Amino acid sequence: MCLIELVNITKVYRGKNVETKVFEGISFEIHVGDYIGLYGRSGSGKSTLLHILGLLDRPSSGTVKFKGTDIGQIKAHQFSQIRNEHIGFVFQDFRLIDELTIFENVEIPLILSKQKCSKAVREQKVMAVLSKLDIQDKRNSYPQELSGGQKQRVAIARALVNEPSLILADEPTGNLDEQAARNTMQILSELNKEGTTIIIVTHDPEVKKYTDKVIDMREIVAQM
Repeated sequence: MCLIELVNITKVYRGKNVETKVFEGISFEIHVGDYIGLYGRSGSGKSTLLHILGLLDRPSSGTVKFKGTDIGQIKAHQFSQIRNEHIGFVFQDFRLIDELTIFENVEIPLILSKQKCSKAVREQKVMAVLSKLDIQDKRNSYPQELSGGQKQRVAIARALVNEPSLILADEPTGNLDEQAARNTMQILSELNKEGTTIIIVTHDPEVKKYTDKVIDMREIVAQM
């Protein structure tokens, strides 16, 4: 089943006196259950492509379909609803809120969701993902009290709590030591085996080994 379809998309950034083309004419499909690596050096456009896949940005031209819906035909406010209900994000810098506990950080997507649930249900869902990632004992801790690897587990828990069909991970091992990076990739691999579609941006050749398919940004750019 096709989850995302890109058809001839181009991304151009336009400044006052300059125009920068990031990529042009990209077409491919992402199917349910895929584990894809977007691989390339810094500045190759892989994060820009990930943002388009995650509906954080629109292409300059071309078509993006999410579950068959042409996102170019939907209104801006619908983007956030689709992201919140169907897509989980994991970032290199974790993006946790220091003033909130680990429980509260993971709970945020549930509070923002249009699929409102009771406080009791939210607690059940949060504790389920914290337990899944073996950090349930950190529920009352704050981000600054955790190691880098623990913070990334929290970030993954937050991405999972709404049971998304797609997880997008942007350099998720970039700020981790070797062991924590390996643990993070093992967690993502297990999630994929359970059926979650995962797209991971990386410049690390070691991370590529975990994915089933690699999209090399050098090959995309070379076609421009």
